Amino acid sequence: MLNIGGVKMKEMYDVLIIGGGVVGSAMARELSRYRLKIGVLEKNLDVCNETSGRNSGVVHGGFAYDRGSLKAKLCVEGNKMMGDLAKELDFHFIRCGKVLVGNTDEDMETLKRTIEQGKDNGATNLELIDEKRLHELVPAVVGKFAMFSHNSGIVDPFGYTIALAENAHENGVEYHFGCEVTAIQRQEDDTYEITTAKGNFKTRWVVNCAGLGCGKISDMLGITGYRIIGSKGDYIILDKRTGPLLPMPVYPVPSKTYMGIHVTNTTDGNVIIGPNADMVTDFTYYGVPQKNMDYLAEIYLHYQTIHIDELIGPKGKNQKNMRDLPPEEVYKYACEDADITLKLKNVLEEELKKQGVEHLFYEIEMPLVRVLANMESNGVRIDTEALKQTSEHFTVRLQEIEKEIYELAGETFNIASPKQVGEILFDKLKIIDKAKKTKTGQYVTSEEVLESLRNKHEVIGKILEYRGLKKLLGTYVDALPLLINPRTRRIHTSFNQAVTATGRLSSSSPNLQNIPIRDEDGKEIRKAFIPDDGCEFFSADYSQIELRIMAHLSEDKNMIDAFLSGYDIHAATAAKIYKIDIKDVTSDMRRKAKTANFGIIYGISIFGLAERMNVDRKEAKELIDGYFETYPQVREYMDKSIQVAREQGYVETIFHRKRFLPDINSRNATVRGYAERNAINAPIQGSAADIIKVAMARIYERFQSYKLKAKMILQVHDELNFSVPEAEKEFVQQIVIEEMERAYRMHVPLRADCGWGKNWLKAH
Repeated sequence: MLNIGGVKMKEMYDVLIIGGGVVGSAMARELSRYRLKIGVLEKNLDVCNETSGRNSGVVHGGFAYDRGSLKAKLCVEGNKMMGDLAKELDFHFIRCGKVLVGNTDEDMETLKRTIEQGKDNGATNLELIDEKRLHELVPAVVGKFAMFSHNSGIVDPFGYTIALAENAHENGVEYHFGCEVTAIQRQEDDTYEITTAKGNFKTRWVVNCAGLGCGKISDMLGITGYRIIGSKGDYIILDKRTGPLLPMPVYPVPSKTYMGIHVTNTTDGNVIIGPNADMVTDFTYYGVPQKNMDYLAEIYLHYQTIHIDELIGPKGKNQKNMRDLPPEEVYKYACEDADITLKLKNVLEEELKKQGVEHLFYEIEMPLVRVLANMESNGVRIDTEALKQTSEHFTVRLQEIEKEIYELAGETFNIASPKQVGEILFDKLKIIDKAKKTKTGQYVTSEEVLESLRNKHEVIGKILEYRGLKKLLGTYVDALPLLINPRTRRIHTSFNQAVTATGRLSSSSPNLQNIPIRDEDGKEIRKAFIPDDGCEFFSADYSQIELRIMAHLSEDKNMIDAFLSGYDIHAATAAKIYKIDIKDVTSDMRRKAKTANFGIIYGISIFGLAERMNVDRKEAKELIDGYFETYPQVREYMDKSIQVAREQGYVETIFHRKRFLPDINSRNATVRGYAERNAINAPIQGSAADIIKVAMARIYERFQSYKLKAKMILQVHDELNFSVPEAEKEFVQQIVIEEMERAYRMHVPLRADCGWGKNWLKAH
């Protein structure tokens, strides 16, 4: 590790490839043949997370591309070598052929031209076939004739990309995940310094394989003028019963611009239909348009605005600064901004009235804006020395766990590779007979699956421990110090006020709302969050707020009485379900009642409850039946919520925040079931989010009115955190608890717990 100008810098690379999709991984594998130090920077947490895995998986013959084009040439060559490559790297490829189906004279002429074009490109084994031959090849297809490409095939795009990446890694290529590139600077010695979320990298050469983001990377490199046009579409997946009727991909006769919606078999025996295609030029993730003012002006005002790129040019080092432009070039843009903002305000203001959410907007969301701005500005202090010690401790433990895993497995393998983990567990150790597989044929080794198999073999627990520790190390322990602002010496997260569907706040850059607290390792990270000098860390959180909201919304008498009595709600629930005195409730009974309490408001099934509690389905059913017998109005509330959603298409929180559920009447039972669970939970979770927003605004107002030096620094779902001077401790606690508990009057009282300490862990 190099340290240049106070910035942690990885050692020098010969080549850094930006993007770990199929192109980036293929490039990495090819370059690994040479004596070079090669790295891959991937913004996601695994390869093949974007467009590489979102396609039909068809290996084309090369006939559809312009004569003499490089695309056509590489397509033909790639088709020829795909069979040998599949054997070498062990991924699934089937040379099944492909048909382009036609019905009209015009279609016939187009297919003849396509064959000629294909021959000019070097494609072979292309022929026109009649209706009889077509039906012999593909029984389910209706058409008068077709072009048959013998050499076309299908591939598993995930398996292919993973195979390339693993081979590259085996050859010495270093993959760095979660490393989104934010800046690239060319140095005087013609090397490049690349800035990422996980530190800086230095390299002699940069290869841009960033997919939809390659235009952005190109701008960072100073190579401007490239414009990326994306295509956004959908696929329908049919099950394996359809597979035998479709042994090869079926395409319509192509147009000049679009290959059309096609039906394709997959390597695992399914069938996919699609895609439709919307061309997009402005996208953030997977081709979704940004909802900026230009977009809103077009949608609500039917007006095309002046885009800023027209004035200062595209992003990159050659982009101009607005302050450098003469006023006569800027005034129209500036005036338009003001004008459009006012016009949109008038339109959206009426929309607020129409939707009945004026109170939500003006009384809850708008007062919260200055609170969040203040919190972001305050930032939070991090004890870097504590994190350094934790990092050293975790690294040693990882090495020890790694050795234990290899001993238990009887061989070394890449623990970070789901594919290799699956092969070890299910092919070599054979811990179960019928292991679950993905649609690509790879064993499923997700955390959920491995947790369910933990008792089958000692190595599984060790793999889970390794993964958890590795994630903590990479996501928080080593990453957080790099995110400290050098001027303020604090981390300044961004609180997203209007991102989640439920109304909950979220946090990004970095996400400080997802730090685990249940295990000891996760708690180590909270220990590093500290208050300002001369201050103490204060934490306050709502006690069982979602259950209290359920009691309020359902108006269930038994649940309300349980809360009003002051009893532990889980013990009280257990006592009623098992029909015993609350004094006789065992810890196991309480645990099961607690699981039911929280699980049922999230629409948990009998199977899900059985899995979660590690009991048989009979006991789980008895528990759920007992629960609804105890709280009958909860069941009525759940049924009513689903019915309301079906009738009006949305549900509401107690402050009338709407959650739209377009799939509530879907014919697909799985999709509909998901919407039904949201219909039950969204009003509860959304109401909890609204209540803590009210509390935050009122706490902030009282801090300001009394000119307190205490600072609100973090919000994590139902929890608020503060840095408080010693002299203000008693008063701050009084204010916070008061405002949290009287943020909204319900049938049952809101309760807040609190704690103090020298860090976040001690306080909570």
